[in-house]
Amino acid sequence: MPKLGPHQPNTKTKAAASLRIDAPIKPQSRYQVIISAAMMMLVAVLASLAHLTIGQYLALVLMGVMTGGLIWLRYKPLIGLTQPELMRPLSAHWHLIIATSRGEALWHAELIQAQDYGLAVILSFDVVHPTRRSLNCTIFCDQVTVQTWHQLKVLGQVAL
Repeated sequence: MPKLGPHQPNTKTKAAASLRIDAPIKPQSRYQVIISAAMMMLVAVLASLAHLTIGQYLALVLMGVMTGGLIWLRYKPLIGLTQPELMRPLSAHWHLIIATSRGEALWHAELIQAQDYGLAVILSFDVVHPTRRSLNCTIFCDQVTVQTWHQLKVLGQVAL
């Protein structure tokens, strides 16, 4: 391997610096809305084909409303993502900005896994502060900028 002179850039350092992710994330995605609507329509079509009684339809609707309410109460949208230091391992010291009922909160986490699914990247974190817990975040391509989306795609294809 040739030695790098003082005027020759180190491509590995440049690639690592360009992979540093510091991005705001929109809390809602139109793909997320489309997928949710398609799932509700599928359940409605299956219920209509099952020839349920009125009481069973009401029970199905009530369970759907209760499930939606529980998801809404537990949902904490990720609105910012930062990998602070390039000298640390790729999985260490991520900062997550989470929208809570009291405003925005900064959580510290370790990245466990990143998976690329085409229109979405799923990031799995082990949150270490404020409370120890696991967190999975699905980020769709319309929630971030093109540059951030490219960085997330690369992250999703790199084995951690």
